Amino acid sequence: MRRETCLGWLDFFTEAKRLADAEPGWTAEEAAEGVIEDASKSPRWSNTSEDDRAAMKAGIRDAADGACV
Repeated sequence: MRRETCLGWLDFFTEAKRLADAEPGWTAEEAAEGVIEDASKSPRWSNTSEDDRAAMKAGIRDAADGACV
């Protein structure tokens, strides 16, 4: 789940980092936390196991760092 989530978000964060030059103060870490916050508001999130949610959070953070584990 972690790797799948990371791969799913990797292009998004790669492009976001490229565009970040125009956004002073933008960080991938803040963007990852925003994505996680938005995901947690989804009805699907509440139907996902705690282990899968933890893996998804880790995968999003991995993608923000630019490397999938």
